[in-house]
Amino acid sequence: MSRQITGAGVFSLAVASALLGVLGGILIGHARGAVPPLSPRYTQRQELLQHMKADPSQPWPRSIGHVVLAWPGSRLDQKGYLEPGGSFSPGVGSFGILIQAGNFISSTIPLKQIKQSMDSGLGITTESPYYSADWTVESPRSFLLKLQARMGLPLSLLLRSDGPAGGPLSSITWDKGVVLVNGIWRIEAAGSQQGPALGKPLIAGSGNWLRATVPLGSVRVIRVTTLIPLADPVLFPAKDKLSELRSLPQVNVPDVRFSASMGAQERHLLMSLVGNETRPGDPVNYPLAWNRDGAYEVTALARSGEIATAEKLALFFARHDWFGGFGPEADTPGLSLWAIGQTADRAHDPAFDREVWPDVYRKAEMILKMIHTTRAIYRIPYGPIVPADLNRPDLDLVCGPAKNGLIVGRMDFERPLLYVNGVSYAGLRAAARIALRQPGGAVYAKLWDQEASVLRKAWWRALSTPQREDDRSAIVGLWPSNIANNDPIPYSSLLKEHWDKTHDPTGNFKSRPLWTYFKVAEAHEWLLEGEARVPDARTHVWQTLNWFWDHQSSPGLYTWWEGRGEENSFGLWQEIRGWEHPGAVTPHYWTAAEMLSLQLDMLVHEDEDGSLVIGLGVPNSWLAHPMHVSGIVCPRGTVAWSWDGHHLKVLLNGQPVTYIPGPAFRGILKN
Repeated sequence: MSRQITGAGVFSLAVASALLGVLGGILIGHARGAVPPLSPRYTQRQELLQHMKADPSQPWPRSIGHVVLAWPGSRLDQKGYLEPGGSFSPGVGSFGILIQAGNFISSTIPLKQIKQSMDSGLGITTESPYYSADWTVESPRSFLLKLQARMGLPLSLLLRSDGPAGGPLSSITWDKGVVLVNGIWRIEAAGSQQGPALGKPLIAGSGNWLRATVPLGSVRVIRVTTLIPLADPVLFPAKDKLSELRSLPQVNVPDVRFSASMGAQERHLLMSLVGNETRPGDPVNYPLAWNRDGAYEVTALARSGEIATAEKLALFFARHDWFGGFGPEADTPGLSLWAIGQTADRAHDPAFDREVWPDVYRKAEMILKMIHTTRAIYRIPYGPIVPADLNRPDLDLVCGPAKNGLIVGRMDFERPLLYVNGVSYAGLRAAARIALRQPGGAVYAKLWDQEASVLRKAWWRALSTPQREDDRSAIVGLWPSNIANNDPIPYSSLLKEHWDKTHDPTGNFKSRPLWTYFKVAEAHEWLLEGEARVPDARTHVWQTLNWFWDHQSSPGLYTWWEGRGEENSFGLWQEIRGWEHPGAVTPHYWTAAEMLSLQLDMLVHEDEDGSLVIGLGVPNSWLAHPMHVSGIVCPRGTVAWSWDGHHLKVLLNGQPVTYIPGPAFRGILKN
């Protein structure tokens, strides 16, 4: 893993060497121990921190609130990173592009003066008192920046080695109004080769810490393109993806944050994808697919109407059994089957069903083996392992002997009994639905449904044990498994215990939650528990939503965090000049998926019997305003509904349909 940089090609050679060297087998190898330890030599992060200490007056990276801005399915080194203010790196380990308006610089403007929002495509707009900036992904190899000055301030670009995801910068050249960075990044005025061109850079610095000021003059649209030939991403070839995005769920409701959050989650999930793989969180921190997080991400995309994308992603889950940074875990088969089933139920694609059927059968039988085993089960991990856990003696353990009809399985190096068995139940039910669509599959569907029923009763009995205290027990009963539905021991009492433990009387968290995906998932449980059993259920959902919207990692972009510091890190940010003081992993895509699925179910929820519940999470205050929702994809088809203040109109695949109104509507409408 060389850190030495000489001449042009710095991004393609040095950064690829640094990142891929650390990754080792992450991108192409799949054996335990494939990831080499980090080099003890001086890292790019250490070098950056030394420069920051020596000259604190420079506009150094913020190291907070960054987000990925990239073409869906693009490689890790093609992922752009954006920080609040509009500072941008067009690739991992590339360089930083800062915006200067007069004396105001994007990385130093106070956060309270910055507003961010996501557009209807793959773009992010930054507003400040001094300029507005809109960064958009044009293609897998190109980004577009649109600038507008305020107060007549002159605009410039600052090109720096450091940035949101910077790297050594040793070459900046200019020819006929085009700037070439490190010989492979082309920065030019967009739209016309004969129109206004970029000014000649004013270069400072030395070695591979060059920096430059590029005066823009009248230029307001800038294109940043890599000259490295790139293959089309696995998921989305270089075509017009933006029109497809605009056709996905359309939500017009009184709370603008609700609509903005939904749109943001879908785009964050899409831009995080690497090839045909999901990522748990920030792809540099998590350079691997992880079954648990990814299952929720695939499901959220399928529910939002990204069916073709979800099918491609689900095939990875079908073909691989034990992938994830903690090795083979007991919830893996169930979550894989659930994600595959959620996708298949909405795709209505016989070819997809046929393709996954052998894998569905294998995974369902694995769950049965875990339920009935009298001895520990071990499996070889697939894919990279979190470096800190490579030498754990229990890394290849899936589960111990079954007890009381339940899987005693490993997850997060713990034994969360209710969670593991809840998602295994969901997996068996999903496998049975797919089996019914296969020739001769009815016999397997009957067997798996019977086994699921027995597992459910054992799960109910375990509700009264100390296992209910585990954090994961409150995120599985109704979402995603529905195993707690009609349970003889009220699941609501468990939810209330967890709520009271973590919330104050006003509904705020007593302390900042570390695992944000758990808390959004709990809100989903409250939504499905419903007010018939718990009068405060919908209130708790909205208390959670409002808290998260008020506490975003990157304000206006609806992203959240995991843990504190670099959780489960592979050390890749150590070799990048940016993100030098991480307080947590952000964005986190399991949280994004939980938020998206929760919001979709708040608008349209399909019960197991196929009944459509409209507006399950709609608050009473919304009824004073007209609303329109369309493009919500359920197993029965695509749902649209509208409210004019007096009447609720619901369409399924464009036709009127019988439905169940949510609690806000019930006081006004007659069934």
